[in-house]
Amino acid sequence: MLAHRTFPLQLVNQVIDELGASHRWDHNHFAYTTLRACALVSKRCTAPSRAHLFRKVKIEGDKHGHTITPPASILPYVKELEVYYGHNPTQPASIGHFLEAFIAAPVECLGITGGVLVDERACIQKTIDAHSATLHTVEFQSCSISAHNITDILLGRHHLRSLRLVDCKCQELPPPGQPLIASAPDSGARSKAVGLGLELSIFGEDPFEGPADVVAMVAKLPYRFSRLDVDHIVAGEGTTEVTNALIKANADVLSSLRVRLSAGMFKSSS
Repeated sequence: MLAHRTFPLQLVNQVIDELGASHRWDHNHFAYTTLRACALVSKRCTAPSRAHLFRKVKIEGDKHGHTITPPASILPYVKELEVYYGHNPTQPASIGHFLEAFIAAPVECLGITGGVLVDERACIQKTIDAHSATLHTVEFQSCSISAHNITDILLGRHHLRSLRLVDCKCQELPPPGQPLIASAPDSGARSKAVGLGLELSIFGEDPFEGPADVVAMVAKLPYRFSRLDVDHIVAGEGTTEVTNALIKANADVLSSLRVRLSAGMFKSSS
């Protein structure tokens, strides 16, 4: 009679990790279904399989503002959280209840798409504070943002490594000559921001909907970024000037710079 043998746990974990990498980077459906099967094979396969299955969670709000209650058993595995606003402009969903549902998860990457973030400032700051020990990347896409949203994220965030602003618009711009924020961070907070080696990425696929204003706004904030990536911003209409201002403001700490200004949709001011 053959003796019962088991695979070493290290070998099992390696196989699951390979499946997880294929699922995450190649979007391999076979890897996904195999991971689901592995999670049900035995208790020792459940945790490593869930670590890949629930690593990234995407949530989309609706016009009714329905809430969700994720099982507490999956929260320890959620590393990337993406929240999308609902598509009904007359009754937009608040993202507060979605963020609150994952407050206990060790989120490393937070992405928010759509919405007026000025109105959601309190809940966003609460979420970032809750994940301050693990959060290293924040991305806002197709959002209306203010200088306060950026300041809330950067002030005292020692683990943050990347801030990405994709197709965002400025909200609550002050009159010319007025400060962007009521009180600027002190020099100690600013020096800590410098020490982070923070990367700032600004992308604007819709060049006449606000990317230049976002660049100008960030250039005036009392923070410095060691890596800058400005892409898909149309040259002209003052864009070149504000981009140069952003570069100049960070010149003393820059270690990496990538700027791509497009002239394909240049509109003459004459």
